[in-house]
Amino acid sequence: MESIGSIEKALGVFNLLRKAPYSMNLTEIAAGLNMSKPGALKIMRVLEENAFLLKDPQSKHYSLGPALFRLGNLYREQKGITEIVQPVLMQLTGTTKATSYLTLWEKDEAFLILVEENLKEPCYALKGGVVFGDAIPIHCGASAKLLAAYQDKKLITGILEKRGLERKGSRTIVSMEDLFGEYASIREKGYALSEDEYEEGLIALSVPIAGPGGTVRMALSISGNTAWLSREGILEHLPLLQQGARQVTYKLAFRK
Repeated sequence: MESIGSIEKALGVFNLLRKAPYSMNLTEIAAGLNMSKPGALKIMRVLEENAFLLKDPQSKHYSLGPALFRLGNLYREQKGITEIVQPVLMQLTGTTKATSYLTLWEKDEAFLILVEENLKEPCYALKGGVVFGDAIPIHCGASAKLLAAYQDKKLITGILEKRGLERKGSRTIVSMEDLFGEYASIREKGYALSEDEYEEGLIALSVPIAGPGGTVRMALSISGNTAWLSREGILEHLPLLQQGARQVTYKLAFRK
C-alpha cells in the first residue's frame, strides 16, 4: 500500500508542475501534495535521479524533466499519430495560412499535442497561448468544446461543477445551460467555432476525428487572430478541415 501511495504522490507532482508557472520549490510542492517536506523530498529525489524532474541549482525550483518529454514522443510515435497527422497539419497551414493543431481527449481533459504554425501570422504568440501538455478549458475554445460535446454528459457535468466556467474572453460561455446548448449545437452541425472565447482576438474552428464505434477522442482545428481571419473567412475552410479529419480517420484505422 505504501508503494501505491508513493506512485500517487509522484503523479501528483507531475500534475502540479504541468500547470503555470511550471516550477515550484519543495515547500510549495509539499503543500500541494498535503504531505511533509521530508516525505516530499524523498519522492522528488527519486524523480530527479531518473530525469523525470529537473532542479534549478540557484532557485531550488523543480520543473518537469526530459524523461517525460521522451515518453510523450514515444506515445505519439507508437500510436502513429505524428506520422499521420503532421502532413495534414502542414497542408492545412500551407493552404489556410492559419495555425493548425490536433487536440486529444484523455480521461477528463483536452490536451494540445501537435501543432503547425504559420510563423508569419502566429496565433499562439498571444499572451494566453496554449502550452503543450496544458489542459484546455472545456467551456471555451473550439477543440475542447467539441471534444467535450461528444463525451458522457454526466462526466462533463462533474468536471464543470468542479472546475467552474471561468471567463477568459468577452464571449466565453459562463452558463451551464448555455454551454450544454452549445454542445448540442456542435453535435448537430459537426463542428465547433469559437471567437474571443479562450482569448480575446483568437478565432478557431474545429472538427471531430471519428474513432472506433463512433467515439470522438481527437479534434482537428485551425485558428488565427481576428485581426486577419474573420468568422466568415475561417468557415470557408470548413470543407478542407473536414477532408483532413477524414484523411486522419482513414489512416489511423489502418495503422499497424
